Amino acid sequence: MKIGVKMKPAAIIACLFVLALNGSSSAQTGPAAEQVRYDWNRDGHMDKAMLVESNEDESVSLHIHFGRPNGRFAPPIIATNFAGSSPMIGDPAHIKLNAANSIVVTSSHIGIGRSKYEADTLVAFRGGQMKVVGYKIARWDAFDPEAATSCDVNFSTGRAVVLHTSQRRTRVVRHNLAPVPIRNWKMLPELRGTCPAYD
Repeated sequence: MKIGVKMKPAAIIACLFVLALNGSSSAQTGPAAEQVRYDWNRDGHMDKAMLVESNEDESVSLHIHFGRPNGRFAPPIIATNFAGSSPMIGDPAHIKLNAANSIVVTSSHIGIGRSKYEADTLVAFRGGQMKVVGYKIARWDAFDPEAATSCDVNFSTGRAVVLHTSQRRTRVVRHNLAPVPIRNWKMLPELRGTCPAYD
C-alpha cells in the first residue's frame, strides 16, 4: 500500500479479519496444485500431501502419500471435495505447513462479489491416521463491516472462539465435535451450531 492512501472502514475491517485468521481448515481430477512434505507418521520416511483441482466442481481433493522404505510413496489416501477452490476467478486453494508441521489448507472467496470469506482447515496425524483437528473461518460483507463474523474451532479441545463484529466481543463456545478422518471431512453440518460464520 502506498503511504498516504486512505482505506474505507469496510476495507479496514475486512483486512483485520483476514489478518486475524492467518495469525490465530469421486470426481475427476486435474493437475496437482501444490504440495508439502513431512514425516507425519514418524516412521523415518518422508510423506507428501498435495491438493488436486477437480474438473467437475469448484473444489480440491487432499491427497496424502505415506513414504516407503524404498523411497517411493504408497498409494494416496484421498479426501475428495476437501475444500473450495476457484482458480478461474483468482481464489485457488493453497496448502502449507504451520509451525508444528501440521497441514493447513486455505480456501477463500475474496476476489469477486460482496460476500467474502477465508478459511483454514488444519490436518494432523492422530490415532494412526490423518485427521481434521481444527477449522478457522472469517466471513465479511464488503459493504457492511458490522456483519463480519469469525470462529476458530478446535476439535481436540472441544472449544471454539467466536467473534461477532456487531457485538464487539469474543466468546468461547463448548462443542462435542471430535477430530475427523480426512475422508469423512465434508464440511460437517454440525459446525452450523458452533460456528455462525460457517454458512
